[in-house]
Amino acid sequence: MLVVAYQSVIIPQAFITIAVDTAYVASQQGQNIGTGVYMMDNELSNGSSGEGQLELSTVVPVGSLIGFNSRSIPPAAIR
Repeated sequence: MLVVAYQSVIIPQAFITIAVDTAYVASQQGQNIGTGVYMMDNELSNGSSGEGQLELSTVVPVGSLIGFNSRSIPPAAIR
């Protein structure tokens, strides 16, 4: 008898991505960071605001799963 074990994959409905200009943030030497961090989500249609800024307000329906990821922005990508 062959038994196959599997796990169900949980997929979030809302995704929040935080992109960081690591070179700029490191150059601030622990001081207040006013730029260099950009947040975005896929919930604009639900009323989220502040996308691409340091502060993001994400609005999701009750019970939604939320996924987070972060990305560094390589210095060559900033021009």
